[in-house]
Amino acid sequence: MHQLALLAGSVAAAIFVVSQLPMVIKAYRTRNLSSYSFANIGLANLGNGLYTVYVVHVPIGPAWAVHGFNLTTAGVMLVLYLRHGSRSGASPGRPGVAAARGSRSVPGPGLDRVGRLAGRTGGRKAAQ
Repeated sequence: MHQLALLAGSVAAAIFVVSQLPMVIKAYRTRNLSSYSFANIGLANLGNGLYTVYVVHVPIGPAWAVHGFNLTTAGVMLVLYLRHGSRSGASPGRPGVAAARGSRSVPGPGLDRVGRLAGRTGGRKAAQ
């Protein structure tokens, strides 16, 4: 029974790690954390810090691996949010700043709504 529990814990740890990687990689690459909540990231770090007190009293195994990874990813997300959150429109304590600033993506001069050059007829000659 112990071996089955260890196997289940190891598989669960691997699945958790794989599920978190796309989020962290995308946040690191784009530096756009506007869809993340500072409260969520902050509470996740607080919870991880408190959970560490429990994990250090558990025998080394899958729980240590998952917790170590979770501590790392939550910490990385917090650092990224504090460094880049305001640039992506979401600063701590001020959600939705991008929308208030009017930073929606709009066509520039000479472009229509889908980004094509205005006045272009798609290969057909314009009627004169």
